[in-house]
Amino acid sequence: MAFSQGMAVDVSQADLTTSFAHRWGAVVESVSLEGLYGCMAVIVVSQRGVLGFHVWEVPTFKNKDKGPKDPAVYKKNAKDALEYKDPAVPGHMAGILNMRKDSPSFRSLCAGFDDIFNTDAQPEVCKTKRLSHCLCWADTD
Repeated sequence: MAFSQGMAVDVSQADLTTSFAHRWGAVVESVSLEGLYGCMAVIVVSQRGVLGFHVWEVPTFKNKDKGPKDPAVYKKNAKDALEYKDPAVPGHMAGILNMRKDSPSFRSLCAGFDDIFNTDAQPEVCKTKRLSHCLCWADTD
């Protein structure tokens, strides 16, 4: 997942959910996704910015032996990671709750991004799995 300015979600943290947040600037910008196989991407876009996640298929949705998912791993890598930043994961910049002013216990972890997903910014979610291309853009007028 990459942004028009050449910044990308870090996928080097094997087995851990990673994310990248970006506040829109004064020009039209884009977010693109390519080459997603098995994993899941979640892109949350608002009038103020974007937050993209990369969620590994294994171990989040399946065990390494291809058996059923482990509920504790699913909770950590899918539910919890999408909600808030995990300071222990270097490539995980923010969670959705970090970027809302009405979540004071989480927003301090992401200074400068704490209003991107407020209701007045009209946030929308795009979740994709096994899709080779996804494109989101914002016109900042």
